[in-house]
Amino acid sequence: MSTTFTPTTRRRLGFGLLALVLLAWLAVAAGYFLLAPTTAQWTVMVTVAAVITEASMWIAIAWLGFSALRRVSLLAGLFGQTRKTP
Repeated sequence: MSTTFTPTTRRRLGFGLLALVLLAWLAVAAGYFLLAPTTAQWTVMVTVAAVITEASMWIAIAWLGFSALRRVSLLAGLFGQTRKTP
């Protein structure tokens, strides 16, 4: 199954990841100023936001990597360079 994203869809996905990370950290800031959390609560809030950030970064890196691999394979096909299997 080949999935192709239009530039608009890719932009939406990118902004969606960015919005998710920003909302996570804004929730941490709001929780800090509005709830006056204990150390344990603060640790949980920051950990959850950090995991969301880390997951978003890995998704973005994989997304860029697959896009680059696809572009390289398309360029190789365009110039007639194919992989030879032994």
